Amino acid sequence: MGKHRLEIELTDDLLSRIDSVSARTNHSRMDVVVETLREHLPATSGEDNAEAWQNRKDRIRALLQDASRHSSGLSGDEVLREIREFRGNE
Repeated sequence: MGKHRLEIELTDDLLSRIDSVSARTNHSRMDVVVETLREHLPATSGEDNAEAWQNRKDRIRALLQDASRHSSGLSGDEVLREIREFRGNE
């Protein structure tokens, strides 16, 4: 499995949100984006249906709304804990 470079365009808002997570967690922009994609893209084709995608989008939207309410006071460790909790790792 090789690695590939991907060039994408982001809105100012989305880049700002990535930078915010990056700063709070001491991870690079690339790490934040790759981890987000890894956690939210289906791992198998069985998950690749419209309902599953809509559910994922709804969960991500809810998480981002919740994060925007709490973003100013969370430490990097708290952000990572919330991410693990959201993923069900705790």
